[in-house]
Amino acid sequence: MATEGGYESVLCVKQDVNVYKIPPRASNRGYRASDWKLEQPDWTGRLRITARAKVAYIKLEDKASGELFAQAPVGEFPGIAVETVSDSSRYFVIRIQDGNGRSAFIGIGFNDRGDAFDFNVSLQDHFKWVKQENEISKESQNKDAGPKLDLGFKAGQTITLNIGQTKRRDGKPRPQGSVGFGLLPPPPGGKIALPSSTESPNHVPELAALNNAPQVAAEDTAGTGALVRIEGQMNGAKYREVLEENLLPSARKLKLVRKFTFQHDNDPKHTAKATLEWLRNKKVNVLEWPSQSPDLNPIENWWHDLKIAVHQRSPRNLTEHEQFCKEEWSNIAKSMCANLAETYPNRLTAVIAYKGTSTKY
Repeated sequence: MATEGGYESVLCVKQDVNVYKIPPRASNRGYRASDWKLEQPDWTGRLRITARAKVAYIKLEDKASGELFAQAPVGEFPGIAVETVSDSSRYFVIRIQDGNGRSAFIGIGFNDRGDAFDFNVSLQDHFKWVKQENEISKESQNKDAGPKLDLGFKAGQTITLNIGQTKRRDGKPRPQGSVGFGLLPPPPGGKIALPSSTESPNHVPELAALNNAPQVAAEDTAGTGALVRIEGQMNGAKYREVLEENLLPSARKLKLVRKFTFQHDNDPKHTAKATLEWLRNKKVNVLEWPSQSPDLNPIENWWHDLKIAVHQRSPRNLTEHEQFCKEEWSNIAKSMCANLAETYPNRLTAVIAYKGTSTKY
């Protein structure tokens, strides 16, 4: 991180970003990317996030020449300088400023959800560092304001040092030149053993593994259902066990009774004969799912926001990681669930129009 006003460090670079003119926010519901002309971006280029001292700068630049198109200084995050939209995890509203202090709000979007995650986390990490620097500075000021500790010698004080031979515990004199304390020998092979990932895992790999670690969730406009951690390898039997213990209890918790449609994709565990039979026996209405449909599931938006929220809390081990995941999952607002559910018809229309390829969602 930059610690001096004249030094600028680069926090993140993304080669593809789209810029949109956005309509004024009509209400307190927040910005919605569906209100923008997403198929017709007003500008396309490169995004760089830099930092000078404690301020971050979002810079939009031409890919070929590097010429600056617009810049958004960010003094705090989250804040007014960078806002998320309510219906997608890949779009943001930023406040750009010119050299005269005039400002305007524009929309930016990424084609890849991973790029949006990197953008968000880069700002989070920078302002986490800013917070730590402020705390260190505050502690230093408090120490300076306290009483001074005088460690100098007073008149008449003496100190005695015994530099003669010392005896070992067996009574024999210690050889001259030996040190009064010993250093531990290195481990075999001369290598220092690092803690295993289960003892002190770094929070970044933990969060990156969120999509790899089997997780099952239930969501609805009434709120979020259960978030379950799966031990070991997920298979058909374990999947049915998760459904047995969580699907209908989640529906009852959300007061859905039988008025819900269950959605999962065509993974072999989901389409296994035993799974289909279990769903029929429980009279669960299952949404018909096409074989190629990467853009239809709104749960990807929840995963994105969950990863960012957990990353911001910096879990120190797997126990904290699971705890934070469940806490942040339960904190997802019902209004967000409703906003994503409202976009479902548009998702269906878009995936048909794009013939199964990537859409704005």
